[in-house]
Order: sequence, then structure tokens, then C-alpha cells
Amino acid sequence: MSYSDEDMPELFSTTQMPVNSCTTSELNATGPERNTLTQHFMDSSRLSSPASSAMIRTRDEAVASCYGASTMPSTAVPPSDIMEQIQAMERRNHARQQFQDIATHLQKLSLSDPEIRVAIHSRQSDGKSIAKSSSIVNAQRSADGTDTFCVAQRPEDVDYTLEIDFKTPPRHSKFTCIKCQVVYHPGSDTCVLINRTKGFLYLVHFEQSYSYSYQLVKSNLPYAIQPGLWGIAATQSDDAVDDCIVNFLLCERRHTISIYQSENGSLTGQQALGASSAAEFTTHSANSISAKELAGAKNNPLLDLQDGQFANIQIPLPKTSFRREFSTYQLDRFRKLSAKGVASVFSGRHSLLVSEILAVKVIQHKSEQPWSQLLSDSKFWKREKGFLEKLEHPNIVSLKAFDGRFLALHLELLPPSLAQGFDSPFRPSDASKILRTLSSALKYLESKGIAHNDIKPSNVAYSPGRGAVLFDFGIASRSNEVEFSGSPWYIPPEFMHSANRSPAGDVWAFGIIMLYVLKKIHYPEHMMKSWNIRGIRKASSADKSDMMVWLQLIYTTRDGLDKKSPIEYATFLMLDEDQHSRITAVGIQNTLDYQQ
Repeated sequence: MSYSDEDMPELFSTTQMPVNSCTTSELNATGPERNTLTQHFMDSSRLSSPASSAMIRTRDEAVASCYGASTMPSTAVPPSDIMEQIQAMERRNHARQQFQDIATHLQKLSLSDPEIRVAIHSRQSDGKSIAKSSSIVNAQRSADGTDTFCVAQRPEDVDYTLEIDFKTPPRHSKFTCIKCQVVYHPGSDTCVLINRTKGFLYLVHFEQSYSYSYQLVKSNLPYAIQPGLWGIAATQSDDAVDDCIVNFLLCERRHTISIYQSENGSLTGQQALGASSAAEFTTHSANSISAKELAGAKNNPLLDLQDGQFANIQIPLPKTSFRREFSTYQLDRFRKLSAKGVASVFSGRHSLLVSEILAVKVIQHKSEQPWSQLLSDSKFWKREKGFLEKLEHPNIVSLKAFDGRFLALHLELLPPSLAQGFDSPFRPSDASKILRTLSSALKYLESKGIAHNDIKPSNVAYSPGRGAVLFDFGIASRSNEVEFSGSPWYIPPEFMHSANRSPAGDVWAFGIIMLYVLKKIHYPEHMMKSWNIRGIRKASSADKSDMMVWLQLIYTTRDGLDKKSPIEYATFLMLDEDQHSRITAVGIQNTLDYQQ
């Protein structure tokens, strides 16, 4: 279909286009005025559709239409500039349509599973890397090689690491893969993104109107992201959709938590043990804290749970047969056990584990803490959960359940710890039981290649029947890994030269415990003020001086041990300054067996 010159003034008449009308002086403009004219043309509603642009037969007609004439003065904007503007506008329209298609598809995909937190679209993946996580659901690959998939936030998840290998490096980039970690916040829909790629990336935030902004994302630094459509790009240009290696839709949390007061008040563990089901010892009250109110608090919502209350954790399940074990349950709180350090611990009951009273350990993450603290708290939770679910020993605490959505671990309830005040209350028979059972636990850990790194009285429970039980694996590591955490009174002397932790360091810390149990020293934390263990590796530091004073006290006490006593002789060997000649956990067991 063609149009004559007589048709053009009607299509582009200034009387019908008052917003985009132009004058001869405007067309002759240069500099900033020329830029304004460029935007003037590109914003024209009549030039915004393919149908409209198809009506322009020639460049001259497009310009002449602004005059209402069929000839173009020699002073007008060059025709090539007009066409460049039109082509740029068409590219932008195409990009806007791509953006809408991606957004619509990801939104639809995100509704396919009740636990989805992230929906991802990638056009450059090799198709293999997306299967690296068990939290991925609904993975799809289209005929043109586009990958889309979703990431569920399950009770075992505190984060998700997106790792995509490329078939070819992205435009203007040498990357062969990207790696980004998304860490979920226990009390907010906001998450943290960390670029784990070796090099900087751009984080692109899209608005519904197809406006967007770029942010430079450096390696290993946290950046807050809110629910919405985002992109990850290796470069920055005027076409964000084309720049993006990956687009992802971050969704709001689907799980909810509501807290209720038990009508009967706080129950003791003994009362709860007598109940055959959760319903027997908890009833809903009219006075409840809604999920919406808790969401506004921004802290870990389980920290709001008080003695005598219970929490309902749920996932809305309308029109779906979805059922995932431990995603929906009731948690009753009986009594506070501890609120020191990084975690709050209380006794309670899980509705899916009604036969046991548990110790519920909740990481104390709060809204005022920096984003970097969320990374540390999540790492702490992942590490302890990861080790405990692989361990099974009568003298190591057992993990019963967990919920990473609230940074919670549900552990067996243990008797009191060895931390019993300034002076030890333990008898020789207790010392013998502690030595044998705790060395058994350390022998088992050594066989698994694990160093606990925080052996101390407050992390060892004890009862005469079962003996010692080791818990708190938050800073455990594989043997010979570097770890700078721990309690200064129990740090081995070799730490002053190397931060590599090992089972030998655990044996040293066990030796300090035995000095306390045997009443050779007072409770270590009460004998000397704390010092920074990072500082002991610096020459002439006050921390190193404090460490040396402490070690001298230990060496003097060690020299006074009775080597004829099997227990004291084993303790003597545990406190050898040289880690290579220090007795092992296996050696302790053999020594006790031989001397018996």
C-alpha cells in the first residue's frame, strides 16, 4: 500500500499532533535544541508503532510533514538523522516488547510452585549449569536455546547461588561464566546479592514502565535487592534487555508465620511430654500476632516468640496439591534456655516431632545489623546444619529438624553443660566418664576429617548416664582449613603461627576442660579477661602477651599433674605444646584401655 504526497500532511498534520508539532526554527536547531528535537520525534505517539512508521514513504516526506509541505528546505535536519531516530525508536520498542515478554513469562512461571522465590531467564546458558542445585524447579529450555527455571526457598535453604556457564562469552565481555549468590533475609522480602564472579558486573533494576537503572556490582560485596525484575549484565549501554546475561524475578516470601498465646500459659517440658499430640497442649487464642505485623518487624520473627506461645508456620496452598514435609508446622515454645552469642535457644516442640522435647536454636539476626552480618549468620547456620546432618554418634548432639527460612535448628534437648561456675563440682567418677565419652566423640570427628574449633565447658553437656555430649558446631571446619573464630582460653599454642585448625587443637582445648573438671584450675573465663585471638599472631601485641601469660599458667599447672593417675596422665599428654607429639583422641582411648 502506498501514499501520495497529498496524504502525508493529513497523517502528520501539526493540527492533529499538537504535542509533537515543530517549526522551521526547531528543525534548523543545533546543540541542546537539536537534542530536544530528537526526543520530540522519538516520543511521538504517531511514530511509536510499526504501522505508523510504515506510512513514511521517504525520508523527505517524514521531514516535510512537519511543514505541511512536500519539499524540504536545505536548512532542515538531514534525512539520515531522522531515520536513525526512527530506527532507534523501533529498537527501543522491540526491547520494550522483549522486556514485557520476559516479565510476563517469569511472573507466570513464579506462580507454578508455592515456595518459589526466584524465577530466572537466560539466553546464553550452556544448558547444563542450571541443574547444579536441588532447589531448582520447572526448568525449561526453548527451541532457541533460552533457559527458564525457578528457585524454591525450602526449609533447607538460606540462599541460592546462580552459576551459569556460557556457550560463548557475552558481548563486550571475556566472561565464560557468572556466579552470583542470593541470600534470603529471615524477616524481610529484601534479599542480598553478592557477585561471586572474578570481575565486576552490572545489576540492572527494571521498573514496570520499562525505565531501568544500572549499578556497578563489585566482587564479594553485598547489595540489597527488593522484589521485582532484575538483570545481570557484563556491560552497560542504552539497551538494558540486550545487555542482560540473565534476567530474574525476585518474589516476595510465600511462607507466613503467626504467633499465638496458649490459653493455659507456659507449659513445662514434663507436661508437654505427657501430651500425645500438639493439639493437646496448644489452643488458639483471640490475641494473636499476625503475619503482617511480624513482617513489619524486619527481625527474625522467631525471636518474637515468647515462653508459653506457639507459632504457626504455613505456606498458602490454594488450588494445588503441593505438600512438602516440614514446610508447614506448629512450633511451641516452653522455656528460654540461653540467649548468648549469635543464637537464642529455647525448649519447645515441633508438631511433626510430637514425641520429643527439642532445643530450638535461632540465629539472632536483627534488622539494624549490616547486610554483611546476614551473610555471616547464614554461613553459620549452613555450616552447623551441614555438619550435624552427617554425624551420628551417642556423644554428639543430634539434629532433629531445621528451618533455614528462620535460621532455626531443632536439636535434641540435652542436660546441663560442664560450665558449672567458678569451681568444678565434678567427682573423680565424673572426670573419668567425661574423659572417655568426649574423647570418643573427638575420635569420631577425626575419622570424618572434622575439627570442632570451639571445645569448651559451655559446649559440652553432661549426665552421669550418657556422659559428655558435644554440641555447637557453628564454627566447625574440615581439618587444616583456616578458621579465626573460637574462645581464647581454649585456643592451642600453634594458632600463634598458623590459623589452620585441626583435631590436635580440639584435643588441646579438651585438656583445658579436664584441668577444670579435675579442679586444677578455676573456670577459665573467670580467671583472666578475654583477648582477641586474631591479635595473637601479631608480634609484640597486647593480645599475644595475654596469650603467653595464659599459656604459662597452663604449662605450670600441667607440670603439677600426677602422672600415675590414668586421667591426669592423659590430661598431661593432651596439653603438649607441640601439636605433632600431642596425644590424639585415639591415643586417649588406647591409654585408658591399657591402664584399665
